[in-house]
Amino acid sequence: GSKALGALLTRTGRTPARFVTVPAIYFSAFHPDFIATTSTQAGRRFPCNSAICAWSYNRGLEPRDALRLYNKRTFASLGYLSRWESSVNTLRAGFDRAGLDFDRFYLAAKREGAFMYTVNHPKATVLTWLAKMVAIALGADASVWRKEILFADALARVEIWPVYPDVAGELALPGSYTWMV
Repeated sequence: GSKALGALLTRTGRTPARFVTVPAIYFSAFHPDFIATTSTQAGRRFPCNSAICAWSYNRGLEPRDALRLYNKRTFASLGYLSRWESSVNTLRAGFDRAGLDFDRFYLAAKREGAFMYTVNHPKATVLTWLAKMVAIALGADASVWRKEILFADALARVEIWPVYPDVAGELALPGSYTWMV
């Protein structure tokens, strides 16, 4: 961690004025069915997939039968409808380890609604808030919060996983089954 890095830099004679641990932004409550797969079936790699889809495929289900599994009953039995608290706790733990103000970050992120494109791809605004927190931790004054930082959200053009309607309903958000890739 950061202590080991500090010790290394001290031994090499290059001690930084400060360095900040940046927490990983991982939040599965919006996309609990999202998994990374490494199947190379038929010579194709499937890096991101639906756990329900992968399970159905591996058991030889017909697509129409697999589609029937995308419902509130299945989601509830898989724990998809109760991921909010554990997702918040995981995110909070990362901020606590980094010594950053989780509450300020979280309140800003929640104003975005579904603030993640996938479990590990936050919207650009979320990354901006994190960058401002890091800037403050490195010595910038609090006026950085008022600065508007605009840049193209490249992740919005990559892969956006939908918030399934039954999951979205539990979170008071709009939902769909439309994947954007």
